[in-house]
Amino acid sequence: MGKIYSQANQTTSDWSGGRTTQLYIYPEDAVFGHDRFDLRVSIASVDKEQTVYTPFPTYMRSLHVISGSIILSSANWEKALPSGENLLFSGDEKVNCLGTSQNLNVIFDPLRYKTEIELSDDCELLIDKRVDLALIIPLENNMGLSTETGQYHLSAGDYWIGRNEPARGTLANGEKAVVIRIKKL
Repeated sequence: MGKIYSQANQTTSDWSGGRTTQLYIYPEDAVFGHDRFDLRVSIASVDKEQTVYTPFPTYMRSLHVISGSIILSSANWEKALPSGENLLFSGDEKVNCLGTSQNLNVIFDPLRYKTEIELSDDCELLIDKRVDLALIIPLENNMGLSTETGQYHLSAGDYWIGRNEPARGTLANGEKAVVIRIKKL
């Protein structure tokens, strides 16, 4: 069954380049920075023009630029990421960042999960049952969401998490939402 999480219940903390707001962590009783976790979803601001991303050895990172633009680089690669772009990279790497942005981050154990992040501006966005966990985050305004277990109204700053539950969201023309699909391996 899906659930709406409000902005009031989110935890925000500082990191070396800005601020990060945790949306989800699994196991759900894990404390980020203190406990081992399998999966973490957050929205982070990069406020400093130049910073280094926090390393997460043994994890993979999937990053989606919501707004702004950045250039990420490690010893072996460099990638410019304008708004709307995604990048998957190893948490083992030292990653430098130039520029400022707001990013959606999924940090996950690659032996347990596969993730997909999509920025949708389609009037209809869909989640099907083949997804073990899904998050839908409206970026600008409100949106409606229909599932097998009910109708939801998401306000800006809120998000919906569903487990093995199909969902259909409706966006107003020109509105955007981020959809994260997570599948257990």
